[in-house]
Amino acid sequence: MSCFVNGQPIVPTAVKPQRFRVSATGAGAISISFPITCEVVMEQMTVHLNTAATTSAKINLKRDAVDLPAYDTLYRSEDLAAINATDFLCIVPFRWSKGDVLLCDYANPDARTVGVVIWLVQVDA
Repeated sequence: MSCFVNGQPIVPTAVKPQRFRVSATGAGAISISFPITCEVVMEQMTVHLNTAATTSAKINLKRDAVDLPAYDTLYRSEDLAAINATDFLCIVPFRWSKGDVLLCDYANPDARTVGVVIWLVQVDA
């Protein structure tokens, strides 16, 4: 989409970075596998449960590295029953490389309705 003033295109002085929303929801196990197609930084991950979990199970946020399995990283692992909450927020600027795969999983043993949203922002041109 282009913008014009007096018939002339407006040239932006800065390029707005692309944002990506990755999400999953359901009352069963949650599993996200999102291939990274450009350099990105995770802005945040939010998790919402309709009722606090009572059975121990961790939500895991992992990077399957494009480089080598030795660079695979478990960025965050949180037992949702241990924190006894319906909302969990992770705001840590994890960087992902082109070719990496973002992985997020939660077994959801209590069959709660769960929503996971991960926001990424592009950092390369």
